[in-house]
Amino acid sequence: MDEIYLDVSELAPPDPMTKILMALAELQAGQYLRVAHSREPVPLYEKLQVAGWGYLCLTNSSGSKSVNQDAANQDTSIRYFIYIYRLAEQDRLLDYLLATDKVLL
Repeated sequence: MDEIYLDVSELAPPDPMTKILMALAELQAGQYLRVAHSREPVPLYEKLQVAGWGYLCLTNSSGSKSVNQDAANQDTSIRYFIYIYRLAEQDRLLDYLLATDKVLL
């Protein structure tokens, strides 16, 4: 699976939701969106469910389930990582994330 990374952590509402929805419109089969965000985008979740997207939200903290060691994980403005994917690709994505040690579930 191919990751598309989007950092909206420094944007003010409603720009993060707008950027995320625009990125999803461009997402191809076999791709997922990994969003770095400063707050949990609860209003986004209903829109994702209605549109047929799945999501997984992980906290970026010292006890984070994210084990990526990229610079984003060290950025304190990034409090959440949201993985957004097509529901039909959920099993494939979870297998990929676990196999590549991107997250521990």
